[in-house]
Amino acid sequence: MIFNRIFSAQNPLILASASLARAAILRDLKIPHEIVPSNFAEKIPAGKISPTKISKFFAIEKARAIAPKFDGKIILGADTLVVSAAGKILRKPKNKTEAMSFLRARSNSFEKVFSAVALLKNGKLVSGVSRSTIFYGEIPENFAREFLDFLDFKNRAGALSVGGRGAFFVKKIVGDFYGTIGLPIFLFGKLLGKLEK
Repeated sequence: MIFNRIFSAQNPLILASASLARAAILRDLKIPHEIVPSNFAEKIPAGKISPTKISKFFAIEKARAIAPKFDGKIILGADTLVVSAAGKILRKPKNKTEAMSFLRARSNSFEKVFSAVALLKNGKLVSGVSRSTIFYGEIPENFAREFLDFLDFKNRAGALSVGGRGAFFVKKIVGDFYGTIGLPIFLFGKLLGKLEK
């Protein structure tokens, strides 16, 4: 995929997200982009709805929320859901106590990550979801406390990102590494190819 044939300084990708991790990935890929956070309210619906469907719905609605302002531009909506081994969706922690419980529950356990991508241009929509599993080693309580003192855990789903110091706790990732930090590059490239056909 030759991104510079699609994006330029005059025709940037529109990122419907305030995620610093997603913006950093786009910078690493040297994709010109403009950050326009969506005001879509992420509210997990009641009932048994799969994380795949929820994450895809959120990604699509984030893109749609800003679409009227960017006719002719490619808009990227993305959403990442973290699901614990017990099947609980881990959102951004409300406080340090909840963040600590999220970290301690990961010790010698695993979680599943569902990272959705939606691309929208002139009403044409393509979307998909990347699924990964993260396996953790032991996370002693003193390590967890030190970790939470050092990082801004409030803006991270489940209070942790494996793209930073959280990697010290990770034994293995099965799936797309970039999906676990917010933007699965393989899926993004595949969907971009479909959108531009």
